[in-house]
Amino acid sequence: MAMDWPEARPPRRVFILDDHTVVRAGVRLLLDDEADLVVVGESSSIAEFVSYPVAYEVVVADLILPDASGEQVVTAVRGHAPAANVLILSMVDDVNAAALALRAGAIGYLTKDAAALELVDAVRSVAEGRRYLQPALGAQLATAATPAGRSTVLRDDELAVLRLLALGHTNAEVARFLGVSLRTVESRRARLFGKLGVRTRAELFRYAADIGVLNRSGLDSPHRR
Repeated sequence: MAMDWPEARPPRRVFILDDHTVVRAGVRLLLDDEADLVVVGESSSIAEFVSYPVAYEVVVADLILPDASGEQVVTAVRGHAPAANVLILSMVDDVNAAALALRAGAIGYLTKDAAALELVDAVRSVAEGRRYLQPALGAQLATAATPAGRSTVLRDDELAVLRLLALGHTNAEVARFLGVSLRTVESRRARLFGKLGVRTRAELFRYAADIGVLNRSGLDSPHRR
């Protein structure tokens, strides 16, 4: 339902970045019903996004796009539109994905199963430059711990090992690529499995895919010396 809004203040301009047509249509319909918000553009990829000449205060972006994923999406949006605030709207319900997005420069994170009114509230908050996290994720991020009390927010070195292991590289290849000892990789691997509560490479791969680290550039294969 539309709300009253001072006529002297123009509506906040929103751009929608999502590769699902039905999602873009739904978000546009929802936001355009609010007097203080207006959707000024939409695209299905980063390549399309950077070609739009319009100005906007908020970008509502999916975390997984055809040409970018995870923190790459946030980095690309911020690089093209540094003055815009980024709200991630994703199917990925994972505290580590949220932490990575925030670290990359997003100030809001919401999952696609959120209520319609929560999305409107999130867009308004982000438009004002205020951080918005879905309550369940916000609570997890605040504690950054599993029920066993172990951190699930990964460091950069752990993310590098996670990606390479998930892609099928051996411990020796990971060590060679990262320029560390085999013992260091084995230690990081053990710590990683313990943090995430996984037991197999398949489970590690699924986790890596969920948080969008498999498409990060610059880590394609081990260096050969």
